[in-house]
Amino acid sequence: MVDLGRAVTVRGLNINSVVETAGVLEGYTVDTMDISEVGFRQFREPLALRDGHALGPIWKGGRTISLTGTIYGATRGRALAKWNALDALCYPTAGYIADPTTFGFEPVYFYEVLSPLVQRYIYARSNGLRVEWDRRWFGGNDSTPLAIPYALSFVAKDPLIYSV
Repeated sequence: MVDLGRAVTVRGLNINSVVETAGVLEGYTVDTMDISEVGFRQFREPLALRDGHALGPIWKGGRTISLTGTIYGATRGRALAKWNALDALCYPTAGYIADPTTFGFEPVYFYEVLSPLVQRYIYARSNGLRVEWDRRWFGGNDSTPLAIPYALSFVAKDPLIYSV
């Protein structure tokens, strides 16, 4: 269980930090975060002329992380600049370009509800930022605040959740 009242950090950016000034929000929030169950694989061959299967060993696979959130800007330009920064940071090959030895898998840091003093992380690679653009966001005064809902998904390279 992820504590969404605390920092969630992706490639050095806290994507769960929003500040309210005079009733206007500025920053990023994580609204939902789902860390999937561990994937596994096993070789199963049907037995010839008998009921059942011949079973091989079980190997643990990776996980997926799905999260949704909102980007807030005091103006449309500031919100779009924050979206641009997060989009560049979460581009699927960005981690690999920054450090090819990691193959793009970098820690995604978070806190658990049951152990709030212990920061955890999973080595994961982003699948990219998804935003469904809405026509109603545009038109009117550019100095008005803007909130942009987004979704992110990650592929974890192994099933482990590490402690800092």
